[in-house]
Amino acid sequence: MKIIKMVFLTIGVIFLFINCKNENKVFDKFYENEKEKIINITNELLEKFDFENYEIIVYAHKSINNRIVSKSMTDTNWNGTGYNPEGPYNNDESVFSDMSNLYGWMRQKTLTANYELDAKREIAYDNFSILIIIEEINQNKKMELLRILDSLIINTERGDNLIIISKDEFNNIK
Repeated sequence: MKIIKMVFLTIGVIFLFINCKNENKVFDKFYENEKEKIINITNELLEKFDFENYEIIVYAHKSINNRIVSKSMTDTNWNGTGYNPEGPYNNDESVFSDMSNLYGWMRQKTLTANYELDAKREIAYDNFSILIIIEEINQNKKMELLRILDSLIINTERGDNLIIISKDEFNNIK
């Protein structure tokens, strides 16, 4: 009788390990497909903009944590032109300098997550970071491309991140 119990226990443990590995493989496959989709959409758009020499790097961020109970992401963008308040110089009456020829952009992402305290630790995919290195790009085209790609490929609920940089800027990073 003990031998039968041991055989069933061994089969159960083996089945548990195989099932966990299969679940992770399905999860990994989903994120590989998502990564390929991001690369394909980005390639199509860059070709429409007539870019030839570019490189796309997509990185999937993973973390090991307790089971997530709830998660919320806010993504806020501010952009535009305006006036820069400055102190008066030499008793000059105008305290605002005209900056209407400059364009400003800021983005704030906030992630709030609640975890189950005593849950089993699990691997979770958090988000993707996408880096596009383009041979030559001017600032106006870069901002236009950034806004278009931001609306097409970035998943704000997941917390994806997109950076477009020229090859010269990338080579100067230390």
